[in-house]
Amino acid sequence: MMRRSAIDLLSKCSRRCRLRCTTHYLATRLFDRFMSALANVSPDDVNTKAVAALYVASKVEEVTVYTGECFADMCKVGTGAELYEAEVSLLGVLGFNVTIPTHEDFLERCRRIVGCSAAQAHRARYLVELSLLEPRSMRMPASLCVAGAVAAACVEVEGFQRVPCIRDATGWDGVQILGTARWVLSLLISDSMNCDARVKFASKSFLSVACAATSHGWFACAERIVSSDPVTPSQLPGRERDTTEKQPKKRRVSLVPEVCQS
Repeated sequence: MMRRSAIDLLSKCSRRCRLRCTTHYLATRLFDRFMSALANVSPDDVNTKAVAALYVASKVEEVTVYTGECFADMCKVGTGAELYEAEVSLLGVLGFNVTIPTHEDFLERCRRIVGCSAAQAHRARYLVELSLLEPRSMRMPASLCVAGAVAAACVEVEGFQRVPCIRDATGWDGVQILGTARWVLSLLISDSMNCDARVKFASKSFLSVACAATSHGWFACAERIVSSDPVTPSQLPGRERDTTEKQPKKRRVSLVPEVCQS
């Protein structure tokens, strides 16, 4: 619960400071790595550490960077000195290893290869931000999360017809993609997830980019998929990768004796 509150705060601060989506996603990764390396963390310091992760991510991804005092004031968490102290602690724990691929990187690649529309990419981004709130996302590779989100974003019109193409673009097999797609769709229809992501993607500015992003048809399709039996790889178009161990080929033995030259 404490982590969900901190991740939701990252979403709010990202909107408030008008940061890019990739900054938000990178901050979430940095925050999870930072918190995993710490033994005991006071609940009062969690929000400060989350904002520090966002501040470090903004220095990596953004062109224009706020000062520490201004950033802390805009996020309404702590002071500039406290933010600086948390930033130094984060960089020390992570060893300055803060440049890693984010969900946005994989989403752009998957969108380009699979050929998603602007509305479908918008829906996939919505599902990714919902998944970031769950502890399961800490152990899930960003590329797998995006693969499932893209498959779920296209499900209203095409079903799971694009799963083979997503599989080829990401390297994950159909079973993993389908399982992740069902999971993110269950988050979409969940009534218990009241978070900033829902407010963000329900605003007019986002709906103008991708119309019908919260259409009733998509929600109805999501409810039907989550409540029905899982789709098996044999029901997908195209051939699923053969994961069975291949037997070595037998060497052919000629029955004709070799003629030795004298």
